[in-house]
Amino acid sequence: MSYINKPLGNISEMAFTIGGINQVALLEKSKLTGITYDATNKLDITGLTVASGATFQDIVFVKGSATLEQEQVKTATSHYITQKLKFSVLTEDNATSQAVLLGREYVALVRKNSGKWVLVGKDNGLACSVYTNNSTADDASRTYEMTADNLGDASNVTMTDAAILALINKG
Repeated sequence: MSYINKPLGNISEMAFTIGGINQVALLEKSKLTGITYDATNKLDITGLTVASGATFQDIVFVKGSATLEQEQVKTATSHYITQKLKFSVLTEDNATSQAVLLGREYVALVRKNSGKWVLVGKDNGLACSVYTNNSTADDASRTYEMTADNLGDASNVTMTDAAILALINKG
């Protein structure tokens, strides 16, 4: 139990920061064909391989609307993390919206405002669990909440920004 003696976080590294998420990109889980983990830290991802011609699709969300929640669920027979990725977009594109709603399993690359990337939904895939389409002052605001049960926290992706961005379709 040596981990108990290790610090959780580092208060000596305190600095002004802005929390939150600044980029989200989705890919059908079946098109993620390979994950390479760090040899010494089996929780960090050092490489991602996608099917030929496949790319993560960049989600242009309303600034400040994207959130990632990870909550431990522990019962007598199971122990996992429920992940909830929520974001709002301004669009009236029903076809694309329905495609996201009907998709069975996604994985998401999420870039935090700190610049760190994580992969969400890698074990069981994200699916849209809550959807709202509201006409408000920001007309055609659609909010998606994608949920997955995962075997631990979202994994840190330690690839270079250039390597990660090469996997994302911005179009």
